[in-house]
Amino acid sequence: NLTGPIPKTLRNCTSLFRVRIERNLFFGNISEDFGVYNNLQYMDLCYNRFYGEISQNWNRCPQLTTLRIAGNNITGGIPLEIGDSIQLKLLDLSSNQMVGELQKKFGKLTSLFKLMLNRNQLSGDIPPELGSLTNLEYLDLSTNRFNKLIPNMMENIAK
Repeated sequence: NLTGPIPKTLRNCTSLFRVRIERNLFFGNISEDFGVYNNLQYMDLCYNRFYGEISQNWNRCPQLTTLRIAGNNITGGIPLEIGDSIQLKLLDLSSNQMVGELQKKFGKLTSLFKLMLNRNQLSGDIPPELGSLTNLEYLDLSTNRFNKLIPNMMENIAK
């Protein structure tokens, strides 16, 4: 039950490699509270009271393999730059207020084995490029506003 804003000095802790502050009452603008961390591998901000939009800076964390920001009040779309985070293995942006479409660049996340975007307001078509994520073991896109599934997408994932 830790509460309050994230200290601004956290932006300067560039040697961080693992951050777990999930299931607290932290709040603040997520696009301003976190910096670029060259050694960061794991970031879990789930179930707090963060708001704002996902920063484009997350793709500038070259070691980041896990990014979990579920259960906050994140708005806006998923930045195109997330598709450049090819080292990501787990991405959980579920249970927020995110809008917009999934970009074709998601197909570049070939290390991804778990993708959770459920319980948002994402819309449009699901890009067929998701079918090229051959390491994907878990995919949850439920409770969004997608138009339809790409028929052969699940076939490609199962291979």
